[in-house]
Amino acid sequence: MRTSVGLAASASALLFGGAAWSQTPDTTPAPTAPPAAASDALSDGDVANFARATLQLHKLSNPTPERMAEVITGAGLSVEVYNAIAGRMQTDAAFQTRVNAELVKAQAQAQAQTQARAASGA
Repeated sequence: MRTSVGLAASASALLFGGAAWSQTPDTTPAPTAPPAAASDALSDGDVANFARATLQLHKLSNPTPERMAEVITGAGLSVEVYNAIAGRMQTDAAFQTRVNAELVKAQAQAQAQTQARAASGA
């Protein structure tokens, strides 16, 4: 389970800091929690998409903000919803547990798919 926490923490670090979404520096203080409307309306599908996107983000060799946004939207989320989930994980232990369980599940599915491809010779 510790690996999934690390995955989400690293991905959110890439999105929250280190990779700027605009070319101008943001001088406003960071919010302590995501907007309530964004984080309250999170479905199980959003959490599953977050887990898939997080795993895919960790596979990127050169994670530019544009490429990261493509991965997130390709997984079925907006960047805002992805960030809302990552932010809520920082402040809501029960939600973090829910997301971590989904990360473990997504990671197991990805490994099973990799093993199946290897077994079929693809």
